[in-house]
Amino acid sequence: MPYSVEDIKSAVSDGKGFARGNLFKVRLPSIDPRANVKNLNLLCKNVQLPARQLNVTARQIGMTTANIVNGFSSQDISMTFRMLNNPYVKDYFDFWQSKIVDHNKYEVGYYRDYAQDITISLLKKSFGFSFLNQQIFEVKSSIPSNIRNRLPSLGPLNLATGELDFNKLTEDAVVYECTLIDAFPTSVTAIELSDDAADQVLEMTVSFTYKDWKAKSSAPDGVDSILGFAAGVLDKFGLGN
Repeated sequence: MPYSVEDIKSAVSDGKGFARGNLFKVRLPSIDPRANVKNLNLLCKNVQLPARQLNVTARQIGMTTANIVNGFSSQDISMTFRMLNNPYVKDYFDFWQSKIVDHNKYEVGYYRDYAQDITISLLKKSFGFSFLNQQIFEVKSSIPSNIRNRLPSLGPLNLATGELDFNKLTEDAVVYECTLIDAFPTSVTAIELSDDAADQVLEMTVSFTYKDWKAKSSAPDGVDSILGFAAGVLDKFGLGN
């Protein structure tokens, strides 16, 4: 049976749009009291959602061989962080690793002291609505960009873009959340310094291992339906994005 464009649009609409790989957040443990965990999330450039591999073994049954599952394994994941002139990102992971192995005393710490949960959340794109019509936008475009870009935001109202962001009125819309159970950093990559990197931001990659992971999905709620309906109405009147 051939599918039409309307079928594809309907499927995407029923699924509340496509998921975006750049809409995510990570929640790291407050293992170092000197570090701002919220800023660590903002500086996280990329991360992977974990995978689970089923382990199989061959079993002879009569004249045939069948693959039987005898367990599972999870692969390590990595996160890449942008660094600031204040090196607290590296200090955070150096401190965490020092709780695993004390390089001054050459002692290994207790598992319960350094294994912590990490949460990775996939977010849904927020709704934005234009509250000004096209004619006012034409007048607004005459303002120099260096002044227009400095216009402040008043709560959910962005004066620089003329948009009302309903996501500012509520918490982040989490559609999928994964928790790494008893995770800890196994390696922090070397940071390369070079004369050729004058215009590059320093980055560091951290690999994590963990005991297991669990996930939960968040079904769209009534707020999603209301905002989606409002977006459609405004779009018909030429006031949407």
